[in-house]
Amino acid sequence: MDVLLLCFLVSQMSSNLKKFESQLQAQDTQISSALTNWDSRFLTHESQVSSSLNSLSSQLQAQGCTKVCPCDWILFSGSCYYFSKESKDWHRAQQYCVNQASSLAIINNVDELKILSSKISSGYWVGLNDLDSEGRWKWVDRTPVDMSDKYWNAGEPNNVGEEDCGELTNGKINDRMCRSAIPWICEKSI
Repeated sequence: MDVLLLCFLVSQMSSNLKKFESQLQAQDTQISSALTNWDSRFLTHESQVSSSLNSLSSQLQAQGCTKVCPCDWILFSGSCYYFSKESKDWHRAQQYCVNQASSLAIINNVDELKILSSKISSGYWVGLNDLDSEGRWKWVDRTPVDMSDKYWNAGEPNNVGEEDCGELTNGKINDRMCRSAIPWICEKSI
């Protein structure tokens, strides 16, 4: 009698297992179908967003609005600026900017100095150095530098410890050792 009971229980378990397998296969089919539908809807939505973006871009260009900066860059007075979130020495910061089709920022006027200063709370590299000739400061585009106190912090540049690269700090320019690792500002014209 125990054998009969055991056979009955095995038969029931086998039947239940087959029902469970059947349910799993049905659920797998439903999930596969849902994923296919979701993929299709996602691709359709992605296509619609891309189309809308292209349309908006065309509308902006038709209205003369063609100045657009890359993501994470800000637009000011015909240039895009990138404020790094990491730190590098001056040479590596400049190379980073070059790799982004830009250069370390070149400050052409007091308004630019003020707007860039308003975006930072510590020292950031700008495209300024006297590496070629001590005391002859120039921007990375080789333009001369206004050495007046409207651009430079009081007593700067002072070349303490071979400070040959320029940083923007406390609202004005300061000379700093090029090997220091600090954030930087890239600039590209548009």
